Amino acid sequence: MKNPMTREEMINSTNFDRATNTFTITKKLYNASCKYGSEAYDFIEELKAKHPNCKIEVRKTAKRDSYNGLNYKFMEEYIKRNTKEDDDIRIEFQILREDKANFLEVKKWFFEKFPEIKEFGTKTASNMILGKKVCKVETSEQKVKTSSNTNPIATMPLQ
Repeated sequence: MKNPMTREEMINSTNFDRATNTFTITKKLYNASCKYGSEAYDFIEELKAKHPNCKIEVRKTAKRDSYNGLNYKFMEEYIKRNTKEDDDIRIEFQILREDKANFLEVKKWFFEKFPEIKEFGTKTASNMILGKKVCKVETSEQKVKTSSNTNPIATMPLQ
């Protein structure tokens, strides 16, 4: 069984915003308070009793930038297609790979060299950048649509 939250952890997991009259709690505290009769449940009930006009919300976590499909293979292919054979960028990339630089370092370097990639960040855009054919699929009719479809429901690359 997981260790229950201490009273101090519960207090530290709670913030109050006077402007909106709202308590914001962490997801951990929320999950712990879902068990009826637990210390966290009692803590939330105590908050509600002391402050009946206040709202209680679970803190939303910030979404990280996601670059779906961005990997070493993509970077290597993109560099091959967009630089000349003797370009310094190719050499720098090979040096980074041979030095076993971690992925975050390589990704940062790649975005510095090719800022247009950072603006896209999706697998579909990656496919379009690499020149793969992309089609739109409308799931209600299960018909393949052309790229001119203005209201696609799903996107998938052609093989």
